[in-house]
Formats: sequence, C-alpha cells, structure tokens
Amino acid sequence: QGTYNSANYIDTNNSNLTFLSGSIVVSSGSLAMSGTTFSGSTLTFGTIVNTDTDPNTLETIIIDTTYRVNKNAIPGTSYGDVGTFNYSATSTAATVNVNIRKPTITLTKIASPTNADAGDTVTYTITVNNTSTTAHAYDLRITDVLPSSLSYVTGSLVS
Repeated sequence: QGTYNSANYIDTNNSNLTFLSGSIVVSSGSLAMSGTTFSGSTLTFGTIVNTDTDPNTLETIIIDTTYRVNKNAIPGTSYGDVGTFNYSATSTAATVNVNIRKPTITLTKIASPTNADAGDTVTYTITVNNTSTTAHAYDLRITDVLPSSLSYVTGSLVS
C-alpha cells in the first residue's frame, strides 16, 4: 500500500537480442500510474499509487516487451534476459531464458526449357521454403544474377 516515486523496470537483455517495443498490458485495479514511459528497454513508471489496504491482496503489473534475435545468435542456445523492478530503494529481479530457434531455408531454381536457342524465352522458377516448424523467417531477399547471354524480360516477375 502507498505511493512509490521513481519506480522503474529495467530489462537487461543479452547482446544477442535487440529491444523493439514495450508496453504495459494490464495492472491491478488498485494501482494508478502517472508519467509512464519506455526509453529503450527501460520503463519508467513515474509515481505508482496503490490504494488497496488489504495486505493479503497482491497487486500485479504485466509488461509486454518484444525483441528481435540478432543474426549472430547461436541456434539451440539459451540466452538469459534479466528484468529488474526498482521502487522506493528496493529492487527485485528475475531472469528468463530465451531459447534461440533458427529457420531452415531451402532454395531451388529450375529452368524451363533447359536448352534454348537465340530468341527463345527461358523461364526460371525459384522456390524458397522454410522447413522449420518452430522458427519464422523474416526480411528475406533473393538475388538472381542472370548469365550475360540472357536478358531479363521486363514485367515477367511473378511472386
């Protein structure tokens, strides 16, 4: 119960994770907060006022943070992420382990026909597949360099 000035939550993430966003999802009805802001992975609550006078009722604040796994993270590795809540000269911390999963990308390229004469059109079919059932693939870019003996037909790309 009471008022807590300068309360904050600091998420000390592993260097293999990059903070993207954060928000307060929900808090107990007896808690009021003013001046709440995220700056990087630090959430400053400003002042928290707890109006509940029952010492047996626990108050809750749920914070949702989103991180992107950096490309140098090693799949199958568990990286620790430490969250610390500071209030009224008190501090409490907890660690959560983030298990790294990695997409498994396969790429195939098929030409049709495989033999062509000058003036013929050759169609290439490029298929990209993520065979992982546990990891999504983001920000993929495919580059296909044609041999100098071929020229791209403008507008022929179909995705």
